[in-house]
Amino acid sequence: TAFRFPVVRYWNIISIPVASADMSTAALFPLHVTPAYSFYGQYRVEEELTPGEGYWIKFNTGHDVWVAGSPSLSDTVDVVPGWNFIGSIAETIPVGNLRTIPADLLSRYIYGYQSGSYIANQIEPGKGYWVYALDAGKVIISNSGLNSVAGSTVPRPDSNLNPTTVFCAPPPA
Repeated sequence: TAFRFPVVRYWNIISIPVASADMSTAALFPLHVTPAYSFYGQYRVEEELTPGEGYWIKFNTGHDVWVAGSPSLSDTVDVVPGWNFIGSIAETIPVGNLRTIPADLLSRYIYGYQSGSYIANQIEPGKGYWVYALDAGKVIISNSGLNSVAGSTVPRPDSNLNPTTVFCAPPPA
């Protein structure tokens, strides 16, 4: 199956919604001008990308990216306390379908990025997102989340993060 998703000029938070034969940054994004960066409390350069994870990556021009492979329909991403990237699966899902282990792990809002942060209402294939974890745990990305026996849904209604003053780590220099 082939998936198409747009990237913009400059920084993007992306994710790979398929398992491809070659998951290297160079094969998936031949027009990239920076490495792909994961974020686990600090940036790490990643040569091989993993479905379900999110990455910063920069391009000199906006264009459509095509990736082929076996669609990822569910994924589980480990998170650490503080800001983390999560990715997407091969279909759009509402943010409310995300589940966490343990329950109530994430702050109220999930943030996307397109020339600035925005509050995401859905998780779209090919895009990555910022989440704020209150502790270490797992985020389950699945469209069958309502049937999950895992922890609570997000967003948390009692979060004290202000959606207009969110601090997500800026892209690497």
